[in-house]
Amino acid sequence: MKTSVTSIIKASQATATTTLLFVMLAISQTFAADFSGSLKRVTITDSQASNKPPIPTFTYTISGKMVTFDASTTTDPDGNITELHWNFGDGSKGSGANTTHQYGTPGSYPITLTAIDNNGAVSLYQLTINLTPPVKIAVNFQPVSSSIPDGYIRDSGDSFDSTKGYGWTVPPGTQGSRDRNSSLSPDQAYDTFIHVTPTAVWEYAVPNGKYHVTVTVGDPTAPDTIQGVQVEGAALISAESLSSSKLWITRDTIVEVTDNRLTLTFKGSTTAKICWIRIDSV
Repeated sequence: MKTSVTSIIKASQATATTTLLFVMLAISQTFAADFSGSLKRVTITDSQASNKPPIPTFTYTISGKMVTFDASTTTDPDGNITELHWNFGDGSKGSGANTTHQYGTPGSYPITLTAIDNNGAVSLYQLTINLTPPVKIAVNFQPVSSSIPDGYIRDSGDSFDSTKGYGWTVPPGTQGSRDRNSSLSPDQAYDTFIHVTPTAVWEYAVPNGKYHVTVTVGDPTAPDTIQGVQVEGAALISAESLSSSKLWITRDTIVEVTDNRLTLTFKGSTTAKICWIRIDSV
């Protein structure tokens, strides 16, 4: 719910009214420069409310630690917007309808937009944005006893663990994982895999957003099954067969996660042989 606060100063004489205007201008300048409170919306106008205050709003786009702000939708019911000031919540300030700001670290920041109209009325609007660290995940599917490739974490078929943040919500099956120790494998990540039934489901907990997902399936020793993989319900590998001339299949895509879980399914496969998955923020 939005909170509204109106400053009312009673004035009955012409000289008092003139004084009021100077007070309003002083308050406007003070709030525009230094306000850092937690109220979501504050308005300041004259005692008779004859001047309607501005209505500040803004949108923002996050790209890593860079945020672009757009206050072009800010309006004034009975006048013009003459000033727009920003407090970025990290000690930095800016001005203008459109601006960008580079943050130093991820975190939550209260953004305050101050709008001033041509008659000195002031409105402030505050909204908190959250900058999360970029996701960069690599999971290798392998036996517990095998060495873990550099830059990867291990998955050996365990159920989803909320502490770890990933695992199988529907088990991969009973055939288990393999480490082929094949000279044909370019590295350990390609040499290991887990057998997966078509009904299995694997998930990784991530913030909602868009992700670049890369998956490799394959088997350097027995490339003999049909592979089917979907990411967030969208086909990534569609009934493709492994063979002696196609030991591995690697595909990538960009998907959007809306339920805080990136999901892999394996419909259309006979037995999928997934080697690894990489997940990166877009």
